[in-house]
Amino acid sequence: MKQIKKGPQKNEFCSFVVFKNGICSLHTEYALTRLVNNPNLSVVYKKEFIINHCSNTPCMNGATCVNKLDEYVCLCDLGYFGKNCDKSINNYYCETDYYRLNETDICKPCMSGFTTFNNYPFNCYKREYIQRDYESVNSYCRDLNSFLWTPKTRTERNIFAGNRAWVNSKITYVGEPFVWPDGLRVYGMGDGEPNNGGGNNNLLYENALKYHENYFHSVHSTVTLTTICQQLN
Repeated sequence: MKQIKKGPQKNEFCSFVVFKNGICSLHTEYALTRLVNNPNLSVVYKKEFIINHCSNTPCMNGATCVNKLDEYVCLCDLGYFGKNCDKSINNYYCETDYYRLNETDICKPCMSGFTTFNNYPFNCYKREYIQRDYESVNSYCRDLNSFLWTPKTRTERNIFAGNRAWVNSKITYVGEPFVWPDGLRVYGMGDGEPNNGGGNNNLLYENALKYHENYFHSVHSTVTLTTICQQLN
């Protein structure tokens, strides 16, 4: 039987609760230092022991295992996907301008004006080098019956390597974690990111995310960047 290389582990054993306008939300520890100095928030720190769901190294093919409160998440290396990163994207190839929804779907044509990039078979995109701010690019993508680029995996980030483009995540207060529209946390931040324009703890300067050189960086939503829209599936 072929041996599958196991990946490293990354544990998150601490959590804290942030109360904002009466709403309680759970975040990881990384933003605590900014939140405790924010006069607009009341922070209750909770240190909890949780089960190490990564202890049996479930993530394959060089993926990183992130331990969560109730589960684990595998951050797949380039070319792999699936809950445990056990599936190779190369096995699901579609011809240019054709894509599939998932590994069980057949290849079908992209919608008009959209195409596939870099042999990635699971979505179609429209890229324009016209520079737009965050709100303008969101509106533009919606008008095309699509949405702003949402690259959740390393392989998806690699599709547009070399571009400086908006991605689909925005925050409203200092220390709020960047998440995708479905609530999943954004992984793949650049070193020291997000830094809110140098680490100011009280005023939100950088409320959106840009993609550059395979990583995400916080930036103000009024700057202008390349437009990448992602087809609705």
